[in-house]
Amino acid sequence: MNQTAIDMLRPGDVLVVDLFGKKVNGTMVGDNLFYYVMKATHRGGLVVDGGVRDLNGISEIDMPAYFRAVDPTPIGNVMLTGINVPVRIGGVTVMRGDLVVGDREGVYFIPPQFVQQVLDRADETHIHDEWTKRKFDEGKYKSSQIYGSPSDPKLQEEYQEYLKRRLEELHKQRTSK
Repeated sequence: MNQTAIDMLRPGDVLVVDLFGKKVNGTMVGDNLFYYVMKATHRGGLVVDGGVRDLNGISEIDMPAYFRAVDPTPIGNVMLTGINVPVRIGGVTVMRGDLVVGDREGVYFIPPQFVQQVLDRADETHIHDEWTKRKFDEGKYKSSQIYGSPSDPKLQEEYQEYLKRRLEELHKQRTSK
């Protein structure tokens, strides 16, 4: 990897690298460069459609990272073809400025103009999950009565009231910060 490209990183950046899923000789960073990326980006992050090495060292560094593989070989037989250009990661084209979020299940790239819409929908999904589990805890309902969407109109109304109240609570929490 071109060291100049890594040296261009700024606070808040997420380094996104397309190594076409390469494992052997496709390790973007080891623990030293991972540490440098963490320092340069102030824990921004790293997404590699390829591999990393030195996983034991990397796992001790507080920065999110998503990668396809771990392999002990150094990077080799790759070429830098662009900086701040659209890249393909899996089946997604990633553009400069996209918000990167992820968890153990995967990584998502969200164009800036859709961030608020995605966050609002995520709130609704989490609240729905929270309500569904509460109903299961009551032990009065079978999954077919609750899961997906409640079949009983009274439960539907109860859920809508719960959703409205919880969304208002979340909004108040966020605006008070």
